[in-house]
Amino acid sequence: SIGWSVSALSIPVTLGAFQDVELRYLKKICFSGSVMPASVLSVWQKHLPDAKFVNQYGPTEATASCTYYVVEHTVEQNEQLPIGMPYNNYRIFLLNADLSETSMGEIGEICISGPILALGYYNDWERTEKSFVINPNCKGYPERMYRTGDYGRIREDGLLEFHGRMDRQIKHMGHRVELDEIECAANQVNGVNECVALYDKERETIYLFYSGDIVKRALTIELRQLLPGFMVPRKIKQLPSLPKLANGKIDMTTLKEEM
Repeated sequence: SIGWSVSALSIPVTLGAFQDVELRYLKKICFSGSVMPASVLSVWQKHLPDAKFVNQYGPTEATASCTYYVVEHTVEQNEQLPIGMPYNNYRIFLLNADLSETSMGEIGEICISGPILALGYYNDWERTEKSFVINPNCKGYPERMYRTGDYGRIREDGLLEFHGRMDRQIKHMGHRVELDEIECAANQVNGVNECVALYDKERETIYLFYSGDIVKRALTIELRQLLPGFMVPRKIKQLPSLPKLANGKIDMTTLKEEM
């Protein structure tokens, strides 16, 4: 069994490692850290048909992964996996901006409670007081919760979906735009391995950085079929690979310098 970041699982697919290597002994692969592209997961499933794949979600402030979803089917190209159900000792709920509870099916901020929460941010009282607060909807006792800053939605079957970061929502051409929705659309296109959407507020320009073998023109045409015109990035840049931080996550700062 292994637990890797999505970026770590993407690298062997990008390099074509499965053409020369046969994996025989992996039985369980857990992944987290970012949204898993279906194009990457489908390759792993093809070469490890008997392995169990588990999509996990959880911020560092909640100690580790706090939700999980066991993938029991072969993913489709345009599929975005749910992040599932909470592990034991975690409680997950969605709140509106005024901290009231959302209705079933509505999008709200993902909040976490339980004995696994961190005490706060070291030597940063202001940030701690903003993110670790008392749940006003718990009347029986002062329940401490962590506000993740992530959007989520609970489906009718009880599974939790991830709907991007709250700080990734922009105002563009008079519309509210979720940059994560642009990335989700791009990840559905054959030939895209990884991608990141960024916004230059001064130039009012949406950028899309991606790695993969599809050419920019073809990608633009595909995105026009998947997104409203105002959401299609004006600047699309193809890179051999997206820059990474030491923890395996995409280096946003380096990409912003390319804008």
